[in-house]
Parts: sequence; C-alpha cells; structure tokens
Amino acid sequence: NYLKDTFLKNKTMNILILLLSLIAFICEFIYRESLFKSSLEIEDYLQKSSWNFTIYIFKIITKVGGEYLMEVPVGFILIFFSLIKSSVFMTGFLFCLQFHSMMKIWYGNTRPFWENKDLYKGICDGGFGNPSGHSMISTYLYSTLYIYLQDLKCFKNNTNVNIVSLVLIIFWILLIIYSRIILGLHSLNQIIYGTTLGLTVFSLEIVVFKLNEMPATFYKKLFKEKTYIISISSCIIFVSCLSIINKFIFNSSFDIEKYNKVINEKCGEKYPQYRRFNNDGVFGSFCIFIFMGMYFGQILFWYLIENSRSIICCRC
Repeated sequence: NYLKDTFLKNKTMNILILLLSLIAFICEFIYRESLFKSSLEIEDYLQKSSWNFTIYIFKIITKVGGEYLMEVPVGFILIFFSLIKSSVFMTGFLFCLQFHSMMKIWYGNTRPFWENKDLYKGICDGGFGNPSGHSMISTYLYSTLYIYLQDLKCFKNNTNVNIVSLVLIIFWILLIIYSRIILGLHSLNQIIYGTTLGLTVFSLEIVVFKLNEMPATFYKKLFKEKTYIISISSCIIFVSCLSIINKFIFNSSFDIEKYNKVINEKCGEKYPQYRRFNNDGVFGSFCIFIFMGMYFGQILFWYLIENSRSIICCRC
C-alpha cells in the first residue's frame, strides 16, 4: 500500500521516468555497435591530443573515484543517517554492484583498449565492459548522497549551499565518467548505459517510490512478516545461484584466447584470472552475499529488539 500510494501521488511524472528509462534501454540496443566504433576513433583522438599530465590526472580520478574514495561517502551515509535511509541506500548500492556484474556476463561486450592497442594507458581491466560499473555506481551513489544531504541543518533552506553541492557532485560524476572514456576503458554506449541504469535505480528508490521516506513502523514490520521474509530470502537464493550459473551459460563462443593475449601483452600474464571475462562478473556478483548478511542481520536485529522488550516487560 505504501508503494502504491507513493507512486500514485505523482503518477504522471513517475510514468514519464519509467518511459524515459525504457527508451534509453532500447536506444542502447539500437546504437550499441555504431557508438562503440565511433568511440574507438574519439578516444584515440582524445588520447593523442591530451598531455601526459592530463592522462595521469584522469588515471588518479578513475582509481580514486571508482575504488578508493567511494568508501568515504558510503561510510558517511551509514554513520550520519537513519537506519531506514542507510538500508535503502545500501540496497540500491549493492543492487548496482550485483546487477552490472551480471549484465557484463550477459552482454559479453569488449572494452575499447582490447580492440585498439594504442588506447592502452596503463589501467588494466579484464572484465567485460557493458555497462560501465563506474558510471552506474557513481551516478547512483552521489545522486543519493545529494538527496540525503538535504536532511542536514546546513543544507535546509540554504539555497547557495545546495547549488554549490549539486554542481560539485555533478562535476565529480562527470569527471569519473570522462576518465573511463579518455583512458579507453569504456565506449560511449557503455558509459551512457551505465549512467542511465544508475539514474534509473536512483529514480525508482528515491523519486518514484520514496523508500528513504518510509515510515519507521512500516519498515520494522517488513522484517517481521513471514511472507516478506520467505519471498526476499527466495529471491536472494535464486540470484546467488544465477550469479554462479551465468559463468557457464553465457559467452561460450567468445574468443577468450584472443583477448587473453591482449590482456597478457598489456597487463602481464600475472594479471589475475578471477578478474577476467566471466570470472570477473561472477566475482563482482558475490556482493549478493553482503546484501544477504545485511538483510538477515536486520531480521535478527528486530527480533532481538522485540524479545528484549518482552523480557523487560515480563520482569516489570
């Protein structure tokens, strides 16, 4: 009822968001090959016309923004915001990690620097390229962070702070996205697709269904109802199995030997096998077990809370 009522409050806008997302997905299928081919030429031009220092800066941005610095906003949300907001964020964040890893196996699309040896700039990646995980995750993460920041005192009713923070967040997302292009790690279609997916997850969670504004009483009931527990637990088990099975049913005809040679030449033969092709997708998909821990942890948490209250009441 909460999801239904929230959706119907702004039905026209919510339907429009879903339609735009659907159109973007369809366009990705139509223009995938043409955009990939164009990307090889565009990225070759960008690299040849850029200074070595510029390339070096974007190598830092792609590492910091995509791997090392990402823990900072994640930790900030978990520490400074309510359990409901943190849980909603982590669900979306882990979904992005899980879903993009599985989709890379489904599509089995190569990366630009695999196809053009001149595009390699010292950043290795052996997993398939579509969609761009950096684009999807950073778009979702920083968009959600901006919305959450509106709850803090220094942001409420402060237009200047809101505008500056919005500009900085958009600028940082664009820098991360551009770093993937200029380094030859992703093509334009992979970047656009990843960004669209990130915005879709953000829109569904925060804009359409407003899960971050869920009433506390409703949120607590979710982890007590047997129907909910059984259905979500079944989904987790199914996705966990699917993550592993994907490795064996997709990309059986992919020329692994050819692209293994490319990766060996550029990254060295010691580049780990678990970070290559389907193995990389399965490795990334294992974040479903983190979600499993978070989910069952909350069931146990609310169970212990209720039991401790009943024990206290009995003693009284």
